[in-house]
Amino acid sequence: GLANPPPPRHVLLEKPLAASGADGDAIVAAAEAAASRGVLLGLNIGMRWNEAQVRMRQLALEERAVGRLSGGSLELHFAAWPRPWQRVPWCAGRAEGGPLREVGTHFLFGLQEIFGARCVRRVRATVTYPADRRLCESGAEGELELDGLVLALRVTTDGSATEESGGDDRYELRLDGEGGRSLLLEDFTSLRLEQPLPRGSRTMVERAPYGRRESVESVAGAVRKMRGERDGGSGLPAPRITAREAREAQAVLDAILALGRRVGR
Repeated sequence: GLANPPPPRHVLLEKPLAASGADGDAIVAAAEAAASRGVLLGLNIGMRWNEAQVRMRQLALEERAVGRLSGGSLELHFAAWPRPWQRVPWCAGRAEGGPLREVGTHFLFGLQEIFGARCVRRVRATVTYPADRRLCESGAEGELELDGLVLALRVTTDGSATEESGGDDRYELRLDGEGGRSLLLEDFTSLRLEQPLPRGSRTMVERAPYGRRESVESVAGAVRKMRGERDGGSGLPAPRITAREAREAQAVLDAILALGRRVGR
């Protein structure tokens, strides 16, 4: 071994936690063992601190702004995949890339933040893949079943569902309530309350910061607190995201990718 080994380093991981369930489980075990030795890990998923997502939970569950929830949808529509700024081989590959891993993980974790850990009880989906077995999914359609609530899942990557947005990608989480009222989380950081006329649509949060800074600060603050420093703690309203929490979101992702595969032309 090294005569003077470097000190252990705290880690901020990108999402998803891992490319496979086995790797995810191994990371959870390693992270929890490291934590017992004072080495911390956090996940870079800003949904925990994203104002639009936090407000969606408050309006849906605490204030009951749309009444009793009756359904909803998670829709991810891309003009092309990979996205123009992300055209690297791994992102297009089936082993590690794809829109569900890269973008879907944000919203699957967001569902946990709204409805609680392991909120998705069952997944039914048809995932479409190109004939080239090296390439990631090109689309998906199905349902996410929560306690007393079913969300439709739709993913496209051929631009067919981006016309109404002028060709821009669309990322939408919708929760439907009573009387034609809905909450719509758009493009990660904007939230609308949709109601029938004459009230119509109201913007509740518009283009708020996603939560990247808070993801970093959640780990840095936890390290300072552990060291007993005077400015310990992050001052954030919620703690860092642990490997185990990220693994729970990955479990839903893994279930979607494992179901109903068919090969596209």
